[in-house]
Amino acid sequence: MSAHAASAGHEASASHSASAYHESLLRSPVFLGMVMFIGSEIMLFASFFTAFFFVRFTHTHYPFGDFEIPTDSTAINTATGFSFNRFP
Repeated sequence: MSAHAASAGHEASASHSASAYHESLLRSPVFLGMVMFIGSEIMLFASFFTAFFFVRFTHTHYPFGDFEIPTDSTAINTATGFSFNRFP
């Protein structure tokens, strides 16, 4: 027997401060789903920021060594990507 079912016949006690609206809102699957979704997004972006600051403060120089951005192949890939999206 649940606590809610056991106390259904009794009057509301003074320690029970949640109204019926808030009680039903906390049991709503849509509300709980949204809270879980927002919580998971917060954790995801917190991990991104943690990884960024870890790499930022533990390494002195990025990119390491002699590194050049491949502009020729990047331009070709960008141009072909735009051409594929242009013609369905």
